[in-house]
Amino acid sequence: MAGLKAYAAVAFIIGLLIGAVVSYAALTVVAPPTPAPTALPEKITIGAVLPLSGGLAAPGRDEKIGIEMAMEDINAWAEKIGLPYKFDVIILDSKTTEEGSRKACETLVEVHGVKVIIGMVGSIEIAGAREYLNAKRIPAVVMGTSPFLAYPDYIFRITAPDSLQAKAMATIANYYGIKKVAAIYRADDYGKGVATSFKKEFEKLGGTVELISYAPEAPPYEPAVRALSDKVKALGVGPETAVVNVLFGEGLEILKVAARDPTLCSVRWIAPETPPVYLEEAVKDPELKAFMEKVGYYWTEPAFEENPLTKEFKERFKAKEGRDYIVYTDVAYDCAWVAVLSIIAAGKYDGEAIAKAIPEVAKRYHGLTGWKLLDENGDLSMMDYGIYKVVEGQKKQIGFYNGLTGTVNIKE
Repeated sequence: MAGLKAYAAVAFIIGLLIGAVVSYAALTVVAPPTPAPTALPEKITIGAVLPLSGGLAAPGRDEKIGIEMAMEDINAWAEKIGLPYKFDVIILDSKTTEEGSRKACETLVEVHGVKVIIGMVGSIEIAGAREYLNAKRIPAVVMGTSPFLAYPDYIFRITAPDSLQAKAMATIANYYGIKKVAAIYRADDYGKGVATSFKKEFEKLGGTVELISYAPEAPPYEPAVRALSDKVKALGVGPETAVVNVLFGEGLEILKVAARDPTLCSVRWIAPETPPVYLEEAVKDPELKAFMEKVGYYWTEPAFEENPLTKEFKERFKAKEGRDYIVYTDVAYDCAWVAVLSIIAAGKYDGEAIAKAIPEVAKRYHGLTGWKLLDENGDLSMMDYGIYKVVEGQKKQIGFYNGLTGTVNIKE
């Protein structure tokens, strides 16, 4: 009987998912309520781990808002279709550290009894919590992107690994005729993952890459910037040379040093999706603003197909906060929906059962950030990327990378 109830829950949820059932406000046609599996409690609490302080605090704070908005919509949806459940979330700070993430997960599981966790935009957060979550068989629907975390385990990443983003970055560099790159990166899983993946992809295109790492927790950063400048000089300053940079909040201090270096002011800069972490503060500084505009300062961000739900979410967020949200806030919203729908599909609040349901729910889910078909490692299988640069002190999209064709379309 329990198996039949779980199967019925899966069928019910899958039916609802077709046509993007993610937003309560967007629902116009709702299937009749089905009897609820009795194994689920009336109040269900999930956990979230986010970087509310530290190097990723800026996106972390927006992701917290995104998750809270999702929980409001989930509960409104559940009430409307007659489900007898109330969903709640406990959000804890990872402090953008491995230890902070692990401790937050331990608290959520051992003190609050959660059976599924969401959030973790930083690969450092996943790296810190992964072993614990696997041992406890607690699934996590998360956002961190390091290719070093691509394993078939209890971590389900509804964003693509950075091996795909690195390919996009290499394609952009090749488009601009760049042949030689000096790459400076954080010495953590995320930074190393992006930098080494970029090196692999760019070398496939015939390019040369020199790597420079730095410890983000150990300023000052002048020695690393000097090493970067020396690498660029050795490669040869000119239009065929560029800097790839993988920075978090400490990027502000690194750029202040770089902006005073004539060599580093004379080549293009290319980054993954991290500049929004420090961009607002950077462009307030006239020297940094001038530097970023001079070098171009290109970067990529995951690009999601616009749909009515995306538009509505953007408008709601802006009405609430008076500004646009930082990258991955919409993905955090989708994390909450995938987790909750997987709980209902599982038919019981049990980590192993939820983990089995997540891939099945994800492959039928189309939310704010598109289809969530996962690969054999539980990671998003494909991603397109928008291409951005700083223009007159503002973030401006100038192009698009098609993940299916591996091509760029840039209009400056």
